[in-house]
Amino acid sequence: MSQPSDPETFTLGLELSKANLKLSKEEALLSLKIYFEKYSFELQDSLLIIKIQNIPANLSSKSISELIQTWLDRLAFTKAAFQILGRAKTSEELHKQIIKGQVSFDSLLFWKKKGAFRITSKNLLHEKRPLQVTEFAKAISLSKDLGKVNLTSPDLDFTVLKGKEAILGLKLWSQTDVFENRRSHLLAAPHPTGMSPRLARAMINLASTEKELLDPFCGAGGILIEGAILGLTTLGIDISKDMITRAKLNTSTYKQIELFEQDALTWTKKVECVVTDVPYGRSSKLDQDLKQLVLRFLDRFDKLTNTLVLCCPKTLKIKQLVKKTSWKVEFETEIYIHSSLTRTIVLLKK
Repeated sequence: MSQPSDPETFTLGLELSKANLKLSKEEALLSLKIYFEKYSFELQDSLLIIKIQNIPANLSSKSISELIQTWLDRLAFTKAAFQILGRAKTSEELHKQIIKGQVSFDSLLFWKKKGAFRITSKNLLHEKRPLQVTEFAKAISLSKDLGKVNLTSPDLDFTVLKGKEAILGLKLWSQTDVFENRRSHLLAAPHPTGMSPRLARAMINLASTEKELLDPFCGAGGILIEGAILGLTTLGIDISKDMITRAKLNTSTYKQIELFEQDALTWTKKVECVVTDVPYGRSSKLDQDLKQLVLRFLDRFDKLTNTLVLCCPKTLKIKQLVKKTSWKVEFETEIYIHSSLTRTIVLLKK
């Protein structure tokens, strides 16, 4: 793999899930902080364009690609990622740039000389008229010493992304994690209040955690499982003996998970971050005192961590509760579950 021509910058395009665009964007950016210190970004429809800056000059393209791959593999609400090679106001202008040699292919992280390639198009704005890419394929072939076109298993997978701009990208990654296989009802000891694995993963990424997380209301262990898959040390607390029993069954294959049957409000050990789904619903013994529970919880963990990511019912009005504490809201969004339940996801910092 050759060295990028400009190792200090690198531009990516992330195709985000529109299920919750706000959450998709924030998940990607906050987890990116773990691997790269400085970046700028812009959002075009569902395409998040990120320019990673100040990459150390002594970092090889292999090291850069490994860091990017590790980051992308964390993501839950991103569909695909591309290295952006060229941008223009229209597809015609982009095609001319390639013909004139104004689009550089020398900085490709994944380059195989004489490698088979494919080029497809994607309309980000849901236009019905497909973009014809035959002329783009010819232009790219003239710009680089490429092999034959292979539509099924190419070495290089180019895409023309059509939105507010026309963008030429090389696909680096696509979402392959089947989160649905880890849904609560498929676990060894399911529970009806179990959180969506995709949402649990996104919450962990909002915390920008590198080593450890604590779930003080761990229930059947869904958040713990997603943390363990990321290689994190995960600690789970629940006051319910039944829930701890379920969590032990569901997490038995993950060595880095520790479980504690105790009241979360008695926890005293400092942790890197807290990620949790606050108890709710008629079946919860704590439902009547939920506001007081959350206030006491926020007070208890005031000196135990600097980062909290909470999922709670919208009716709790968490932003108003936080005003009574020393915590600051860094990010907040809503997730519609069904007609009688909308959840709020909130990132709190000290």
